[in-house]
Amino acid sequence: MVRILLGAVLLTGVFLLLVRALRSYRRYKNELVVTCPETKREVGVAVDVKRAAVTGSVRLTDCTRWPEKQGCGQECLAELEASPESCMVKKRLETWYEGKTCACCDKGFGYIRWHEHKPALVSPDHKLLQWADVPAEEMSKVLETCQPVCGTCNFAENW
Repeated sequence: MVRILLGAVLLTGVFLLLVRALRSYRRYKNELVVTCPETKREVGVAVDVKRAAVTGSVRLTDCTRWPEKQGCGQECLAELEASPESCMVKKRLETWYEGKTCACCDKGFGYIRWHEHKPALVSPDHKLLQWADVPAEEMSKVLETCQPVCGTCNFAENW
């Protein structure tokens, strides 16, 4: 009976550790944007997802200000740890597209299927921009000046 109880406790502990590791991995595997405390400007960052999943501690593996500022204290992690979802590029973009209509076909945006026809943007000078071509540190400026383009129109324009 004691062995069964110890086995159940052990399995529960392993399960909880795996859930925590998976949650950390899913939270930090995405493209992230934070505000650099030094410059007060947005920068793109990448987190060591393996370390976050295994230990729960968060460290950067890349930043758009590196290699010049690679030795920084990584104070931006406070923003990331406080609200990881608000730092996710896809989450920010989904929020931006919400309630808008396509600049080409005037169709409203619903659920965005990032793995199929990705939405894009049209710049003030009427050029089609892909999100892959927009540096993370330029994202806020682009969102202020560009119009949304749905995935279908983006696909049609790039065909």
